[in-house]
Amino acid sequence: DVEMVVGLGADGPAAGARLLSSVTSVDQALALVDASPPAWGALTQAIYTLAAHLGPPAAPVIAVVVDSDRGALHIKDALELLAVLPSDEALDLLLAHRGRTYVAPYLAAALRRFPRRSVRRLAAAAAAGRGEKAVMAEELLAVHLRAHPHVAAAVTTDLDDAARALVDRLLAEAGASPPSADPADLPALLTAPPWTARRSRPLVVDGLEEASTPTVLAWTEAERAAAAEAEVQPAYVGPGGWAELVERRLARPSGVDVEVMALAPDDLVRPHLATATPKVSSWSGPALTRILGRFGDDAVRFVFEAGRSGPIGLAEALLPLEGSQVAVVMAGWHARSKSIRPVARRWFDRHPEAAARDLVAPAVGRPGKDRTTAEGALRALVDLGHGEAVGRAAREHGPEAAVAVGALLAVDPLDLVPTRMPSLPAWLAPDELPPVLLAGGDAVLPAAAVGHVCLMLAISRPDAPYAGVEVVRSVADAASLAGLAAALFGQWEQAGHPPKDDWALHALGLLGDDGTGRRLGGLIGAWPAQGAAKRAATAVDALAAIGTDVALVELGRIAETVRTKSVRAAARERLAEVAEARALTPDQLADRLVPHLGLDTGGLLVLDYGPRRFLVGFDEQLRPTVADEDGAPCKSLPKPGAKDDPAVAPAAHERFRRLKKEAKPVARDQIRRLDRAMVDGRRWTAADQRALFVHHPLLRHLARGLVWGTYDEGDRLTGTFGMADDGSLVDVEDRGVVLADDAVVGIVHPVHLGPEVAPWAERFGARTLLQPFPQIEREVGILTDAEQQARTLDRFFAATFPTPRALGLAARGWERGMAGDGALQVVLRRTFAGGLTVVVDLAPGIVAAAVDEHPEQMVSAVWLDDRPADENRPEGHLPFGRLDPVSASEALRDLEVLTVS
Repeated sequence: DVEMVVGLGADGPAAGARLLSSVTSVDQALALVDASPPAWGALTQAIYTLAAHLGPPAAPVIAVVVDSDRGALHIKDALELLAVLPSDEALDLLLAHRGRTYVAPYLAAALRRFPRRSVRRLAAAAAAGRGEKAVMAEELLAVHLRAHPHVAAAVTTDLDDAARALVDRLLAEAGASPPSADPADLPALLTAPPWTARRSRPLVVDGLEEASTPTVLAWTEAERAAAAEAEVQPAYVGPGGWAELVERRLARPSGVDVEVMALAPDDLVRPHLATATPKVSSWSGPALTRILGRFGDDAVRFVFEAGRSGPIGLAEALLPLEGSQVAVVMAGWHARSKSIRPVARRWFDRHPEAAARDLVAPAVGRPGKDRTTAEGALRALVDLGHGEAVGRAAREHGPEAAVAVGALLAVDPLDLVPTRMPSLPAWLAPDELPPVLLAGGDAVLPAAAVGHVCLMLAISRPDAPYAGVEVVRSVADAASLAGLAAALFGQWEQAGHPPKDDWALHALGLLGDDGTGRRLGGLIGAWPAQGAAKRAATAVDALAAIGTDVALVELGRIAETVRTKSVRAAARERLAEVAEARALTPDQLADRLVPHLGLDTGGLLVLDYGPRRFLVGFDEQLRPTVADEDGAPCKSLPKPGAKDDPAVAPAAHERFRRLKKEAKPVARDQIRRLDRAMVDGRRWTAADQRALFVHHPLLRHLARGLVWGTYDEGDRLTGTFGMADDGSLVDVEDRGVVLADDAVVGIVHPVHLGPEVAPWAERFGARTLLQPFPQIEREVGILTDAEQQARTLDRFFAATFPTPRALGLAARGWERGMAGDGALQVVLRRTFAGGLTVVVDLAPGIVAAAVDEHPEQMVSAVWLDDRPADENRPEGHLPFGRLDPVSASEALRDLEVLTVS
């Protein structure tokens, strides 16, 4: 009886587990596991008991636990059982769950434990399936056959024709690898790398007095003013007011919260900055920045003591400081902290003279950790273009110091390896790595050389790869190196992503290609939902390092669509860096990274079936269209028939399937991007608009569904135009429009169209043109005269709405405020062009970790502010007339959507 067993399990786990011995069928077991409470302490023992009694048929019972919310320990126990059950069903279930958290290492264990079964099931999945799952199965099979080439012969008779042909092909490809290269033909780096040779001792200069410059502020007045307004999570003051709160927090042995010091009145804070002990958390960086901005030199000691502990958010608060203590801290972070190293490099780049002055002496002192740390900092300064500053500082310490610094900077970059080289991790299986072809493809790297390459990757840092990696890239085939990186990443993934070995993730950035970028982009999008947001944010660096246009497109998609703020922010930061390097804005970079998807200059793709051909294009919403070669529309692309060429028709049909899959996220991203461009008032020159939209094979279809406008120097609309099917520019009456290359154009917001809305709507309707997003028929909101003067928007006061509706506004650019007491987020806000933010005060508020806690919200106030950090600062409200008409219309439109009954 299920209820009896569950009851005994809750009150007496051992008794419940014993009763499970009466279970004799899979159906009984499924009912029992499904009915048992998630918190049942005997569940782990229960599934072991079921497996023992039912044997291999227990696989579906265990899969129920894998698919449940019973917690990581229970799910891992269930996966461990699947990995040891000798059944096809158990292995198939592991393969089906491969993308789920925790599964990879157990799947790898099962593949090694059952090599013959693995060949059978992987070959069947790869040969019979389609899409990503089939590709994944084929990749796993190829790796498996490299490690177990003789197993295939034992299972050949158990395979159908398609699976047998696939195994034969993969074995032939593995056996057809070129011979190993002669070591004499390889660079010395790959046969006798520096870490295998004896190293010379560095020059030492004794008796140098280390600098002891005081810690001071070095920033501009504009930086100070911005810092004083840094966004800080509000503190609960209490009935005793700020004076009582500050006094009580100062008296605590653990120190005073920096958030309190950042927000409390000046006269209560300033007297204590010289002596108070700061209490910080990982999110206290903005509070330290605000303290520094408010109190300047008086806060230097307090902020340094707080910020020197890291992590990265706190470290960034030290960027305006310089002095010997700061230099030592930054050099240490640069040498030993992967996460804070970029901050240290920013500090070096900002304070090169001070950094060199304070670090020369330890860099030429006795060998040890301090010297190694200072050497790395000086090399970083040189890498950042500050070699002259280093040279001046060295000469100030005397000729011996100048010679010693010159010697350490002259060391061959290939010789800059750790004193103690790491060992390759236990999870790395060299025999499962793919061969690495040399450039030209006539030989492969010997196994020993591949091991050296793996070590080079292991000692590389995301911001400072080992110089030997570039040597490897110059002598090896690029596709082979991408395959090696993918295999290393796969093995790291199967090992459970051990953080200490995340060099395998960064190897994708060093050696990856377009395919790597696409797959990594997909993983970054999925990881946050699996509780791996930190890994996803780290992987953003690897994606940016790949650097191809495809990788940057993926980066742009992540910056716009991933919900996790830290991942989105990391992607935006990397994109900004790439854009700056190309002398572009992030928006201009995004314009240039839209893929063509293989379309010709006319925006079409020709699919050849042999005796017949089809033309694939897109409509104005980027949905694929199909026509025959005479131009007659088809409902969809037909499947290949008996009369079609069997050599080309299936490939053409598969190409169409891939095109639809590739186009879907591109369409979503580009439609959202152009909608935002209309609202933000982005402008292009006519020459750029032609190049980026009219002549772009894909975006031309979107551009055809929009009304464009020309603007004068005051950004006033001076004319409107659209696109004809042939790409020419026409006005609303289909008369040709000719624009000078430097004319300013943009996507017209309906607020500016005025009476022209009707004729444009008529033109689009007559031609059955679809708009990619609402433009002509977009709801337009207008503030009344009274609302223009008002500091609160009372038309929405006391309106109620379901909480999920507030979450849906994220797609329109709205964000929830920071969580305060009780983890409540009590505001929604959207920042418009010009930096003005519309803030909506909610009651009771959204619980950050449980958004369904309060199913309904009420609007208690709507106001406009230019400092959204101070969410509860009524004295800072601005009159709504400060909003431009487009921003006002968009805000009203969104609030109507939010509060409509």
